[in-house]
Amino acid sequence: MKIRLALITLFSVFLSHVSLHSQVQLIIPGDFQSFSATSNPLSTTFKTFTLKDAAGTRYLYKEWVKGSVTNKAGKTFEDGGFNFDKVSQSLYLRLKDQSSVFVVNKDQLVSIALTDGNTSYLFKKISSLDTNNFYNELVKGKYSLYSLIKTEFIPANYQTNGIVSSGNLYDEFKDHITYYVIFPDG
Repeated sequence: MKIRLALITLFSVFLSHVSLHSQVQLIIPGDFQSFSATSNPLSTTFKTFTLKDAAGTRYLYKEWVKGSVTNKAGKTFEDGGFNFDKVSQSLYLRLKDQSSVFVVNKDQLVSIALTDGNTSYLFKKISSLDTNNFYNELVKGKYSLYSLIKTEFIPANYQTNGIVSSGNLYDEFKDHITYYVIFPDG
């Protein structure tokens, strides 16, 4: 029993070290492996999407939400919990019935659909725009409307000289939304 516990602990430490300090990829069997074998494992202690004493958030949702992602090969994966990082434009995935969290290789993704039951987003890469970003599809048709959400981290910058004070006592994540109209010619 003690040897088994020691092996499990050693393996956990090894995975944490690999995920934080190297380019080694962890391959998960099953549907996720066929979807994207290039996803990076993160710490198994990734539990919250809010930063205490900060206004706003870097994540699209405050909890894990339902969703689906489609890669360049046309494969769709929807088994797990998802969240989107607005700062790095990265997708986080927690496999169903597991505590491990992965950041999905965004270079392999074509679209991301997320919903919490109230608010839904459909993110796509648009070839006529910057393909490093995901654009939220608002209207699709002859003329399509997309929005790009970029979130900036603004650290606390409170200052006072005893008479006049300025700035904020808190960190802030501020969204900047830009809208794009795509014409029929792209």
